[in-house]
Amino acid sequence: MRSKLGWLGVAASLAWGMLAPESAQAASPYTEAPPHEEVIASAAYRYANMSNDEALAELDRRGIRYRRVDAIGTVRAPIRLEGALNGVHIHSALPEAERADSMFEILDARLALALDDFSVILARHDVVELVHYTMYRPNMPAPGSPEEKAMLASQKQQERAKLKAKDPKSKDPKSKPVDEKVRIGKSSKTPAAAKPANKSLAKGEKPNKGPRRVASDKRKETAREELVHKAEFHAAVEELHACGHDHTGEDHVGDENAKLGPNAKSREPQQAHPPSRVRGLKSGAKAGKSAKTTIGPKNGNLGHGKWAPPGTRHPAGLAIDVGILRKADGTALNVAQHFQGKIGERTCGENAPVPESDAAKELHAIVCEARESEVFTYTLTPNFDAAHFDHFHMEIKPGVEWFLYH
Repeated sequence: MRSKLGWLGVAASLAWGMLAPESAQAASPYTEAPPHEEVIASAAYRYANMSNDEALAELDRRGIRYRRVDAIGTVRAPIRLEGALNGVHIHSALPEAERADSMFEILDARLALALDDFSVILARHDVVELVHYTMYRPNMPAPGSPEEKAMLASQKQQERAKLKAKDPKSKDPKSKPVDEKVRIGKSSKTPAAAKPANKSLAKGEKPNKGPRRVASDKRKETAREELVHKAEFHAAVEELHACGHDHTGEDHVGDENAKLGPNAKSREPQQAHPPSRVRGLKSGAKAGKSAKTTIGPKNGNLGHGKWAPPGTRHPAGLAIDVGILRKADGTALNVAQHFQGKIGERTCGENAPVPESDAAKELHAIVCEARESEVFTYTLTPNFDAAHFDHFHMEIKPGVEWFLYH
């Protein structure tokens, strides 16, 4: 019996080793591990495990227009697409003038092959434009590394500097404001300490506030400012939905981003993401009204990029974050607006909930058709977690024999 249990433990460990990636993705109950023969025959597996020469030769054989670029990050075969794939233009949310030299338009040749297959699916849905939020982006420091500690220390220092600039007395009790008249709340012509405690108040004059009252007012002011920033964020996104985007590529997402306030750029560090990571383009009539979704950030902080093992995910140019799919008639499927999902729900297969709106049904269908075609190793939708509330993370991953579409 003990021997049998030992062998069962070894078998379980081997099975988990085959399924488990570096992160929690394969821990999902929706991970699929088909027979070995099926996996190695899949498009995702073949592309992910190609050599550089094989991937580039296949791009040439298909007549895909691309340009090779200098080495960057851990991207093995870095390229830029220079034409549409099966009639689908794939680009970032940056203004057209900024795309040619942006690192965020770079991808690995292997991902380009997967996108070529994916564009066939998109073309069947009359999609002519895919707007992504990133393909390649620089890696984050590894957890616990000196680089991560230095980055966190720098972030804390920047936060302290911001607080001190906003209120010189907030972090340094010994420091004095440049002007005693400048105070939290209403200004006073005379410092509070100089006023007699028993002085009768003139008509309409309010008593001086003690330290506790001042601290309370400061917290209220901070809370009001946070609400203002959130309101600015949502107002700017709504404005983007209203102003739309034309097919000349002259979109003003980058200009509008300046209106979002300090919280809008917290999705990724500035050095690791395009400055125009704004989720809003015209949705149009066919996409339906702004569909409410149960998935989204609870506040203005949208999270940060995570470290990826070398040769994987965005730092290797093997992943794309799909945000908006525009159709030939100008309408669009916006993942943030139209997906209609719920964290933990199944996206594809039996027992997957059927969304109500046509736009949501089509977004779900596109993801599930990609699964049926085995184009990507895994796709994470808004059903996976809150960090994916506004995009599909689609990736090919070398060296694994499983699929995950969640």
